[in-house]
This record gives sequence, C-alpha cells and structure tokens, in this order.
Amino acid sequence: MRDEDDTADDADMGKSGAAFWRIPAFDSDWRDSLTIDLTGEEAVFLREKILSMPDVNDSLLALVLRENRNDFCEYENFADISAMRDIMPPAMWSDYCLARDFSAFVFGAQIRFNVIFSEGQNEAANELWTDYKETRPMVNLSEIQARLKPKSDVRRFLNQFQATIDDEPALDALIIKREKDLKTASRAKLTNRELYRYDGNSLNMAPLNYRFGNVQRIVRDIFEGVDKNA
Repeated sequence: MRDEDDTADDADMGKSGAAFWRIPAFDSDWRDSLTIDLTGEEAVFLREKILSMPDVNDSLLALVLRENRNDFCEYENFADISAMRDIMPPAMWSDYCLARDFSAFVFGAQIRFNVIFSEGQNEAANELWTDYKETRPMVNLSEIQARLKPKSDVRRFLNQFQATIDDEPALDALIIKREKDLKTASRAKLTNRELYRYDGNSLNMAPLNYRFGNVQRIVRDIFEGVDKNA
C-alpha cells in the first residue's frame, strides 16, 4: 500500500541501482516444464549465493555446502551434527555445543508440561522425566544469554527452571505460570481442565531441532541439483 503522492510503480524497481532480483536465466515457456526440483543451474546458483553472501557464508549451512558433506542429509537429529566437529571453526563448534546442550536442557520443560497436563497419566512423559532428572542435562545459561541476549522474562524463566528442577511443586507452579503468561489464563491448557483434557497424546514433546529437517531438505535439493550439472 502506497501513499497517494508515491508515484513509483513496480516497473521502476532496480532501475536506480543494482537489480532488485537476481535469478538464473529462464526460458519464456518455463511454466510448461515447472517442477519443485531444482535444475542443475538453479542448484549451482543457490549454492554460490549461500557461499558468497556475507550474512551466511560463515554459517553451518555454508560449511556443509562448501565441504560437500552429503552425509549431513543422513543425520537423524540435531545432535548428529557433532560428527562434523573436525571441520567446524572453533567459534562455530562452540555455538553448536551451546545450541545442542540447550535443546537437551529445555526439553525438560516440555516433558514436565506433559506430566502436569496428563496429571501423571502420560507414562512416556513420566519415564522421560525420570531419565531427565537422572541425566540432568547441563547447560551454561550465562554464556547463552550473553550470546543471544534474550528478553528478561525468558532469561528469568530459564534461570528459575534450572534452579527448581529438584523441587517439583515449585517447578510445576513455574511452568503453569509461564504458560499463562504466554497464552493468557483463558487459553492456558494447564489451568482450563474443562476445555483441555488429556487424550492419551503428548503435546509438543520433542527436543528443539532448530529447523534441522528444513535445512536438510535445502541441502539435499542443492546437492541433487548440482549432480545434474556434473
């Protein structure tokens, strides 16, 4: 939506400087052979853009593409990325470890949420909670918070969660309050038993994977497309 005195139109885009869009060349009949797979040219173009753009050329995604790590597509979960330690720069390895350890740590909150919601009837959640307390995933919250600078309410919840793992009544009260703060009291599942009842299924009970599957899909598409160009 434009102001009334804004007379620019789409035809002007890119004429005052560098082109707004940069895409591979395409034929006029491109619609006739349209697929969801990358062509060889498209795959090479996308790979080179990822490797050359300042904001992403030092990312894990760029590293996978630069080193042709096809095995990345076969990893089953985020923790498997540790197999690439030998090629990760120290700073990247440090960030990865923080992300991996944080995923294991905060998973406890999701497990405990399901224990509360099911009123102890979710046997899978009960077993996971027992395992969680025994293994006690460790994480350096101070380092993570210094790195990411989360909002004060997030920082406070994480610190309190870590401090109350052995005090289940206090921990449950903390998790219930956090859900109410995020969703409001009227939408919180843990405090509206007349609206939300345990039906035998777990709710969002999976470790953080940071869109790992999405990245695998992108990498696989690029590698398969590049192979067409070989």
